[in-house]
Amino acid sequence: IRTGATRSIYVCNVPEGASEAALTAVFSPYGELESVRMVPKKRAAFANYTSVASAIQARERLHGRARPAPFAEAAAAEAAAAGARR
Repeated sequence: IRTGATRSIYVCNVPEGASEAALTAVFSPYGELESVRMVPKKRAAFANYTSVASAIQARERLHGRARPAPFAEAAAAEAAAAGARR
């Protein structure tokens, strides 16, 4: 395990309409989650795993990739709502 690795992953650019359930759906395939916390004002979240190895696996699989489906759906709804407000 890498030096300095933790069980927590910081997630940025979380769509406004994303839910904790969507975040859980994105990150749970990589290991058992201890908790998921949303930080709506910062459009961010934290996914906390029960093991460092799971957190590393999730980061390696998801970092720099296209938005996972639950986030993409929330982002599309956010964009549609923004367009309707114009």
